[in-house]
Amino acid sequence: MLRIAAVLATAALAVVPLAGCGEDDINPDALANAAEATRKQGGVHMTMNGTVEAQGQKIPMKMEGDADLAKLAMHAKTQAGGGIPEIEMVMLGTTMYMKMPGLEQAFDGAEWIKMDLQKVGEEMGVDFAQLMQMGQSSPAEQLKYLKAMSDLEELGTETIDGVETTHYKGVVDLRKYPDTLPEGEREQARRNVDKLIELAGTSTTPTEVWIDEDSLVRRQKMTMSQKKPVETKTEMDVRYTDFGKDVDIQAPENAKDVTDLATKGIAGG
Repeated sequence: MLRIAAVLATAALAVVPLAGCGEDDINPDALANAAEATRKQGGVHMTMNGTVEAQGQKIPMKMEGDADLAKLAMHAKTQAGGGIPEIEMVMLGTTMYMKMPGLEQAFDGAEWIKMDLQKVGEEMGVDFAQLMQMGQSSPAEQLKYLKAMSDLEELGTETIDGVETTHYKGVVDLRKYPDTLPEGEREQARRNVDKLIELAGTSTTPTEVWIDEDSLVRRQKMTMSQKKPVETKTEMDVRYTDFGKDVDIQAPENAKDVTDLATKGIAGG
């Protein structure tokens, strides 16, 4: 149960606005401008519907929360099927905090647990800090992630939550991402990308974004796969509202650090 909950929580980290620059015959400025414009908004409210397939289960998932796009911070609550209780999560930099019923019995009465994802990533052979820069699980930096987008199509205009948007569809290719970085960062990024592809079993992520006339990302759909440490397929449909709202996200007090337990679990398979 705890492992499935952790999969759900980790999946929720990715539900932040995506934007970047594409190729083909579409003006890349539309997506590049959306990246910068959305980042500048700071606070944003998010709602998500999706599914997570893991350990033979396909679990429906709903999430609602706030992110600070400028400070690598997010606070969200996730509800899922399959008898899994509500999960509350806080993300501050590379530290993830999680709360759910039943943790107190498992962790000496602790209401919250915390995990240093940088250390967990090291056990998996991944530099999580750079993943943040690459746009993986980062409320601020994921805006840059679609710089690796190809096969980009403009599908027309659609109204999202009462706002007219332009709908784009494409494929994020991890192998292209290092070339979008400054030359001095590319070698490490390529090593990270190779490890991510090994973990995911694929280098591509089908993605759709809806961008309004103010260059703000209003909706995002994506399908992500992962083979290690748990084989997982995640489908998400996310809406973004209340751009520029005040967001104050603090670390929960007295959280029990379970980083060592998580890394031992990975090492043990």
